[in-house]
Amino acid sequence: MRSDSWRPKEDTNSYSCQRLAVSEGCRAKYLLKATADRRLPGEGMPTRNNIKLTLMDAKILLEGAEKKATEIGVPLDMAVVDEGGNLLAFHRMLGAKITAIDIAISKAFTAAGARTPTHKYGEMAQPGGPVFGIFTSNQGRFCIIPGGLPILIDGQIVGGIGVGSGTPDQDLEVAQAGIDAFLHSLST
Repeated sequence: MRSDSWRPKEDTNSYSCQRLAVSEGCRAKYLLKATADRRLPGEGMPTRNNIKLTLMDAKILLEGAEKKATEIGVPLDMAVVDEGGNLLAFHRMLGAKITAIDIAISKAFTAAGARTPTHKYGEMAQPGGPVFGIFTSNQGRFCIIPGGLPILIDGQIVGGIGVGSGTPDQDLEVAQAGIDAFLHSLST
């Protein structure tokens, strides 16, 4: 086993990286290991426990949303993203519009990233409104159409759900049903 070390210049960050090379026959694997041996005084580890959505959580959200969509008789596209707007799960019901796939994902992305329901931005983004033109941000992914809701647990944003293919009211109702099903699963 051979090891090489690499340390950043003194004026960069407070972490150092150590690269270990492990020989296996003729091939070498490199592992990066971050160490915190140069942490500044008072720079401790974060104390807040970050709650993360899992794939199981996303499935519960989608099942709750699909149940409501079936109940109202509208096939919909549904997306769930994590707190960073990264897609965790997507479901397209039979008969849902293909053109609403990207819209549902963008609604979830916007709700999680902006930490605000998409319909709130729709109201403020009208001509003359305080955020007119915001829908062009994030390479056009910022969605101001109703149907995207942030997912909060104990006041902490953990993701977003976006629903598309119905009317704005249907999309919003189904997104809320997904969140309600998820929150109910947490209390049981």
